[in-house]
Amino acid sequence: LLLNSLGSIQNASGTGFGFDLGLQYRVDNDTTFGLVAQDPYTVYTYQNSSTTIIPATLRWGVRHKVEKLHGTGAFDLEWSQDLGFRPRLGVEWLPLEVMAIRGGAWVGDLTSTGAGIQPSLNLTCGVGVIIPLQSGLVPGQAWVDQIAIDYSLIPDPQQSGSLLHQLAVTGKFM
Repeated sequence: LLLNSLGSIQNASGTGFGFDLGLQYRVDNDTTFGLVAQDPYTVYTYQNSSTTIIPATLRWGVRHKVEKLHGTGAFDLEWSQDLGFRPRLGVEWLPLEVMAIRGGAWVGDLTSTGAGIQPSLNLTCGVGVIIPLQSGLVPGQAWVDQIAIDYSLIPDPQQSGSLLHQLAVTGKFM
């Protein structure tokens, strides 16, 4: 969102502050429920003294892992003032212990449907690779120290018909 905002303000730079709040409840080793408030207060201030306040997003979801299929399914409901109410569904399959293939779908704003307006169906896909930094597994857990590289291709929620390429690099160190 910051890059989109900066794109509309020529030759400007800014600083921002934001945070997320979340809770997880693990029913068992395979099922987890979660609730998150993303950007309950996030604001960017630019050199020209203008500010951008990012609308808060509330999300509730559930994830279930099916060990026999080496897969995980997830469903969540998301609401934000600017993007409305959107359900999401996703699956992840691990053909190898260090590789994940993902697919999903989300439906555009269900609250803005009216006469003749149909919500859009948006498909997503991605792949992830885990690079272990140790020479073994901890029994019953994934790699303890690792770097993950994830790529995803998703529809741009702000600009209809456009696609976003996302690349994330994360580390887990215990």
